Amino acid sequence: MSRNFRRVFRLDRSSRNDASASVRDELEHHIELCVEELVEEGWNRGEAQREALRQFGDLEATSAYCEDMQARRGAVERRAMSFDELWQDLR
Repeated sequence: MSRNFRRVFRLDRSSRNDASASVRDELEHHIELCVEELVEEGWNRGEAQREALRQFGDLEATSAYCEDMQARRGAVERRAMSFDELWQDLR
């Protein structure tokens, strides 16, 4: 990836549908960054796109994994917020 790249892989944790859309957008963003880097190295755009996808690997498996992790993290965060609210109410 580019040396100037400072974006952190962060996703919305609202719902499974939101997580799915966020994962798709984020993965597309990372693939496009790779394509741009390859084009800067002299690859033509079509070959760069194929190479970026090859380097990335199984996009469907990665998407499914990330969506599952986001859904789990979202559930944990929602539970933690509920416990925090309950604790505040009890105090």
